[in-house]
Amino acid sequence: MKKVILHIVILSFFASCTNYTSNAVDSTKLFFGGNIENPKDSTVMLYSIHLKDTLYSTINNDNSFLFEIDSIKEGMYSFAHGNELQNIYLENGDSLMLRLNTTEFDESLVYTGIGAAVNNFLIDRFIRDETNVFDIAKFYTKEPKSFLEAIDSIKTKEIEVLNDFHYEGSGFSSSAYKFIINGINYSEYTFKEIYTRNHMIVNKLDSITVLPSNFYDYRINTDIDNESLINIPTYFNFVYFRLNNYTLDSIIKIIPVNKYIKKPSDYKDLYSTINSWYIKDKITYTPLKEKLFYINAINVFSEELSIEEVNTRLVPFFENVKNTKYISIINEKLSFYTKLQPKSIAPDFTVYNSEGDKKRISDYFGKPTYIMFWLSPSDYKLKLKTIEEFNALSEEFPNVQFLSVFLDYDFLWNSCKIDYGTENITQLRADYLSVKKKYLFTYFVSFVIIDKHGKIVNSNSCFPTSSTIREKLNAL
Repeated sequence: MKKVILHIVILSFFASCTNYTSNAVDSTKLFFGGNIENPKDSTVMLYSIHLKDTLYSTINNDNSFLFEIDSIKEGMYSFAHGNELQNIYLENGDSLMLRLNTTEFDESLVYTGIGAAVNNFLIDRFIRDETNVFDIAKFYTKEPKSFLEAIDSIKTKEIEVLNDFHYEGSGFSSSAYKFIINGINYSEYTFKEIYTRNHMIVNKLDSITVLPSNFYDYRINTDIDNESLINIPTYFNFVYFRLNNYTLDSIIKIIPVNKYIKKPSDYKDLYSTINSWYIKDKITYTPLKEKLFYINAINVFSEELSIEEVNTRLVPFFENVKNTKYISIINEKLSFYTKLQPKSIAPDFTVYNSEGDKKRISDYFGKPTYIMFWLSPSDYKLKLKTIEEFNALSEEFPNVQFLSVFLDYDFLWNSCKIDYGTENITQLRADYLSVKKKYLFTYFVSFVIIDKHGKIVNSNSCFPTSSTIREKLNAL
């Protein structure tokens, strides 16, 4: 997806949806629907921590869909279609309609109807955040005082933009306005919670920088166990990283901080034990507690661990979580992770070559193989160093096969192919959903190493820019 802000003027309501609006005005019912151009699936999913079950709406022949809900708890929800998802704010009485084109999912997304103002603000903010993410990352190179000034400047601009949206008659309810203000505040707090560790890493420091005495003043007025705030994404991020800092503060009383920062993977079991204790000790609201354990469990599968190590790290999850949906997802991931262990046959899937011929990935096995799976062209091009190193490795290791597998929509492939400048890299395309589950991908770009027999060497291998990749390829 191209991260470009589109300013769209809404000229009219969706003709197919106007009949629902009047119904919602005089009732507590909620209507959420719209039209999806170039649909990539037959359904739209709606889910939230506030919903017991995921809701589904079928896409009709005219590409429209509609959810009709009798009553809902106001707050943030997520809808998903194909391999895309986005957040929306919903309240009883909303009659929210959207239009989007899957070729540019976020950039084309626009809302009309009751509840549109707050959601148009949120999507505009989302795209701005995506565009500015690397500028924000640079803030962690700054010393504390300059960092605080930069973060305060971001917050001031966010509130100015919010107030531009929040004009009389805009459709913003007081609860929606408060929701967004809380989101902005907790975004600021999260930036501050992750400052110390990020500052050490990006500046390659061996000790923690001394912080101003007022750096963490906001903690006095924050609550990490607040049921009313749980559905604000930035609040959850704040709680997650606040607990992370509790954990790190305890760890560095045992291990020198420079030793831990240089190789945290050596202390994952210690981290897991201490962090689990803090979650149980400081969080009483069950949905929040279970979500924290669930996220920790999901993160386990992004590491290179043996089945025994994974099972050990998942003990806190299974001991503290009763949510059947979470348990089902983790059990499914555990099942797939078992099939990705070294010396297991690499999961097979359909691919298409540059000529459009249908094949299987196993058709390319027979020699050591280093596979790059990538999803979003714009996100990938931000990692030009990765491409350069991938090219260099393909020249350096002629006996290793280098495959580039594009996982986005087929109609995007021709415009997204990368000019590697070498014949040593074979470009293929595959369906994202059919591959993601089998290989448990969690990032836009992932790498897998397979031996000459088609067996897994590393299912979650390091990037071409890693200092250890040559050692791994030489071992083949």
